Amino acid sequence: MIEVTSVKLIKTESFFKNEGRVIAIASVVINGAICINNIRVVKKEDKTFICFPNKRNPIGEYKDVVYPINNQTREIIQDAILKEYNK
Repeated sequence: MIEVTSVKLIKTESFFKNEGRVIAIASVVINGAICINNIRVVKKEDKTFICFPNKRNPIGEYKDVVYPINNQTREIIQDAILKEYNK
């Protein structure tokens, strides 16, 4: 079982008005042992969700650099980030 032991985020509404839907950038620490940086918090219509960091490969496709293997892990991380965002 994973535990999100730390969440840091920067709200970006005032910094990146041209980005549109990105409303924050988050970093999380998992089990006090691994850090994931540059998780985007995205608002689309009335839904808010996270996008894990990605990178463009040589043929122009974007691939996630790090990502959860299952939905339960994604939900744990997303819930922790959105809870911190809503404080």
